[in-house]
Amino acid sequence: MTRTPWRSLRVAGVLLAAAMFLACGSKDEAGGGGSSTEAPSEGTPKTEGGEDDGGGPLGPAAGKIVFSYTGKWEGEMTVHFADHGDTVVVDQDIKVGKHMRDHKRVIWKDGVSTLCDLEREGKTCSTTKLRVKSTELGIMYGLRGERFSRPMAQGGYEKRPDEVIAGKTCSVWYHPQTKVGIWRWEGIDLKTDNGVGKFVAEATSYEDIDAIPADVLAPPPGFTVK
Repeated sequence: MTRTPWRSLRVAGVLLAAAMFLACGSKDEAGGGGSSTEAPSEGTPKTEGGEDDGGGPLGPAAGKIVFSYTGKWEGEMTVHFADHGDTVVVDQDIKVGKHMRDHKRVIWKDGVSTLCDLEREGKTCSTTKLRVKSTELGIMYGLRGERFSRPMAQGGYEKRPDEVIAGKTCSVWYHPQTKVGIWRWEGIDLKTDNGVGKFVAEATSYEDIDAIPADVLAPPPGFTVK
């Protein structure tokens, strides 16, 4: 029986993770109407952080990030996170093409995703125990330092000079074949270029916070959880 080398599996995993995140971070390009096609991830891997471990999967304890989407996808996404990424709220309103809009709130808390589609009638939110990709804030959730850079290099990404995004110094990774670019800071992708002209998602502001506001860490007004 032929055994697949462990390194080959890791490289394949990097490329698959990048493809999944870039395809599902907002709206699936084949999706339509007001329903989200964002794919949950089956069990977010628990990590011990990078070599510069700050106490959890993400370096900072809590923060608020505003992302701007440009290209064929246009709009804005605001992310609040706490507990080093164990609690995350994503509010996004992104126009995909001429007739599609991805407008929703996603809450990841206590191992449950709550999805509220603001384009649907009925004002109800659904729940799942699968984690939605956008709440992971990047590919290979929680990996930092060498635990991130090593598999990126093995996956064919080239390390470029650091750049500052939203006031944070990011390590920059570029894949010459797919043209995908990743700007990584403390386990968070502060900028993503999907490489085929669909979109560039870039953080325009970052701020540390003490906690996620109570009105954010809940369904929008008028919405109920079914």
